[in-house]
Amino acid sequence: MSRERYGIIVCPDCQNARSVDLTNKTTRCNYCGNRMKIKKMNVYYQTNSQKEAAWAVGRLNEKLKGKEEPIKEKKESSDPYYKAAKESSKGDNQREKLLILARILTDELGQFNKEDLEKVAEKSDLGDVDTIIKNIRKIDDIYEPEHEVFKSI
Repeated sequence: MSRERYGIIVCPDCQNARSVDLTNKTTRCNYCGNRMKIKKMNVYYQTNSQKEAAWAVGRLNEKLKGKEEPIKEKKESSDPYYKAAKESSKGDNQREKLLILARILTDELGQFNKEDLEKVAEKSDLGDVDTIIKNIRKIDDIYEPEHEVFKSI
C-alpha cells in the first residue's frame, strides 16, 4: 500500500479527472455526482502534496479534453524535495539547514520519512541520509512520531 495520500482518478461517467483522498473508501464526482469506490478506480497519479494533486488534475483534464494549448510542465519549484533542498541551502549552519528542510517537508507533505530525506539528499549538500537522520534526531523542534517518520513543530 502506497503512503501517498492524494490520488488522481477519472470518473467513468463524465470522464473528468479529480483528486481524491486515498484514505477514504468512496468518493462522489464533483461534476456529475457519480459515486465511486476508490479501490476499484485506476489511480493515475499519487502524491502527498495537495498543490501537486491540483496540478496533476489540471494536466490530466487538459489531456482528456484534447486541448491543443500547451500544457504547463510541473516546475521544479513545486517539487517539495527540490524546494526543501534549495531553501535549506540558505541556512547558516547544519542545524538551521535541517530545521528549514524539516519545516518545508512538514508543510508540503504533512510528515516525512527516510525515503523523502533520500530524495532531498540527492539534491542537496546535507550529506547522506543516515547522517541527516542522526542530526535531525538531535534537534528538539523536530520529532519522530513513528520510527523514521518525522515532523517539524
